[in-house]
Amino acid sequence: MELTFIHRADLIFLLDSSNDVSTKLFKQQKGFIKSIVGKFQIAANKSRAAVVRYSSTASSVIRFNTFNNLLDLVRGIENIQYLGGSRRMDAALKEAYKMRETARSDVPTYVIFLTAGRQASTPFPTPLDRAAPGLQCTYVCGGHWLKTKRARTTLNGGARQRCVRSPSG
Repeated sequence: MELTFIHRADLIFLLDSSNDVSTKLFKQQKGFIKSIVGKFQIAANKSRAAVVRYSSTASSVIRFNTFNNLLDLVRGIENIQYLGGSRRMDAALKEAYKMRETARSDVPTYVIFLTAGRQASTPFPTPLDRAAPGLQCTYVCGGHWLKTKRARTTLNGGARQRCVRSPSG
């Protein structure tokens, strides 16, 4: 499937850096992000990208105004380090929700959620459908986890979301 060229957009990628993600899969996720941003004209007045890395916590490792050209953005993505830890998808969604506040209102914002599994069991996790109300995500899942009923329930949370399986997963 070929992407349609979009002149202006704000892209937010949620990058899974949890214990269940192998070094190989982490590199594949970064490669996927680089291939997607390569389809856009990256510039301050064109398309911009942000990356949230998540595991036990989530943080914005690339913000919309960090890089204003594709080459620097690709280098920045390549330099993102693996963390390890549990998988807190709710923390990633909350960080994306905050990041969306810095997105431009006159261009579409796309959230691409990369994951290799389900939300970690924590004492009080925020249900995913309440972590970032109104945030629409496209989920890209590695492995066989997406095929399970639990995956669809976890990701959809009663909302309409797009779930796709990664080509390498």
